Amino acid sequence: MNVKEEFKRWADFFDSLDHCYMSDPKPKNQDGRLKITSVTKVPWSESLKPQYNEDPDKIGYLFPQKKGIKLAIDFLPRDVAADDVYRFMKPYPHIKETPADQRASGSMSWWRYNTGDDFNTLELVIRNHEIGTIKLDNEETRHFFQQIVSGDNR
Repeated sequence: MNVKEEFKRWADFFDSLDHCYMSDPKPKNQDGRLKITSVTKVPWSESLKPQYNEDPDKIGYLFPQKKGIKLAIDFLPRDVAADDVYRFMKPYPHIKETPADQRASGSMSWWRYNTGDDFNTLELVIRNHEIGTIKLDNEETRHFFQQIVSGDNR
């Protein structure tokens, strides 16, 4: 599997979940990212940074990269707790946690859990050598991401 196939696999996965869909965030989008879009305005939309001009329905982004893909997805702390994130990542010990205050590897797969005042973020970077390792077809993965994108059905 290559980067393009992995990107499509993740995009199709998010498209298959309830309460969200994938979209091109801006007509001027040059980096190939897709936006994980909520069917309604997200509860934290008022706290999105104006300088980034983010849409009020943005849950996250899926980015293709030369050496892999990157997922950045936001959620309310009440919907998914830190323990849930750690439980989700536990079967993948080869994907290393990188604390928010440290620079992430450019060559290795990594993940990070960021907490904020209004929402939390999971960043997950899967490099070429780890492509295909996250099991998107199992019930636990589906449930984990469905909780993120659904919340309390917004």
